[in-house]
Amino acid sequence: MMPSPFRLRLCALIAGLSFMVGCSSDPKPTGDKDTKQTSNTSTESEGKGKVAPKPEQTSQEFAKAFLDSLGGGKAKTEDLSLSFKKLLAPPTFEEEKKAGFSDTNVKKWLDAKGKGNGDAGATFIGTSFLPTPNDKGLSIRGEVSGLPKVERFALRVDKTSTGTWEVTWFHRTTTTSTVPAEGAASELLQARDVAMNFIDSLTGGDTIIAEALMKTSLKESIGGAATASDKAKGLTYDENFLRTKLKGYRDFASYAVTKQQMQPGDNIATFSGELKGAGDKKQNFNIKLTKDAAGVDWQIEEFKE
Repeated sequence: MMPSPFRLRLCALIAGLSFMVGCSSDPKPTGDKDTKQTSNTSTESEGKGKVAPKPEQTSQEFAKAFLDSLGGGKAKTEDLSLSFKKLLAPPTFEEEKKAGFSDTNVKKWLDAKGKGNGDAGATFIGTSFLPTPNDKGLSIRGEVSGLPKVERFALRVDKTSTGTWEVTWFHRTTTTSTVPAEGAASELLQARDVAMNFIDSLTGGDTIIAEALMKTSLKESIGGAATASDKAKGLTYDENFLRTKLKGYRDFASYAVTKQQMQPGDNIATFSGELKGAGDKKQNFNIKLTKDAAGVDWQIEEFKE
């Protein structure tokens, strides 16, 4: 098995949050409880036979362990959130329907995402780190090294109600991107992270996970009226037509965000830029994001030229 060092390197200020990653100390991104390291040996104060509790795992430690296991071909389906597994691998058989997803197909997805060059596993190098909304997790963007073609990845981990961590988003892409220099407010950067996940997924052909970031009203405006089979699934738009339209963006290989803005109240974020394909193929884009029903996570409300 190919070793997969997770060389986290960031000595920059991100929205007022400074991580010294790969430097002299272990970072504690916002959202992680600052838990003091404790010994696993018994002490007199704890009483004979008692073992001190293990320190709580940070979001960054969980992310590192997940990416290492992914590149090593040992990632577990249990590390992914239930909602993400349902999105990636809808159930087919009765046993799968009880779980809500196909565990077999999730494993296949993990195997594919962990592949490197030839038979080797991928090595993931984090280069950008951002707390998720409400400081409940961590978003990481970075590079997949050792491949004949440049690839990048995005990972998001969030804390569950029981205090453990889970992967709520992951993708790999060959699409290259440029964005304005850091220095914007954290809220704007969090919205941009979602916008980039959306464009990366569109241009990479992962239309199903791109679709998951869209508000229902946008799906309806692009997909049109629902068919009888769509209505039977509880949808209010034509799912097949929507996905056909979204697949048209696979021809673009790069994009640049040239303008970004947070509107008053911090409830609306807008981004504009240009998509580029082979030759002279270009298309402007404008994205508007608003918060979900819970007022926490960003979703795509508008996407147009």
